Amino acid sequence: MLNKMSYTELREKIHVIFYDLLDREFECVKGNEFDNEFLEAQTDEVLQLIRQQGGEV
Repeated sequence: MLNKMSYTELREKIHVIFYDLLDREFECVKGNEFDNEFLEAQTDEVLQLIRQQGGEV
C-alpha cells in the first residue's frame, strides 16, 4: 500500500484527473459524442485514491 498523501497532494491528484476528463470530454463534445468509458476510468482513479487514503468504497 502506498503512503497516504497530504491534503494538498491528494487535491492536486484529483485536479489532474478532473482536468484530463474535461479535456477529453471537451474534444468529444465537439463531435457530438461522449466517452463514457473514459469517464468510468477517471472515476475509478478517484475511487482508488480514496482507498489509498484509507477510505472504503
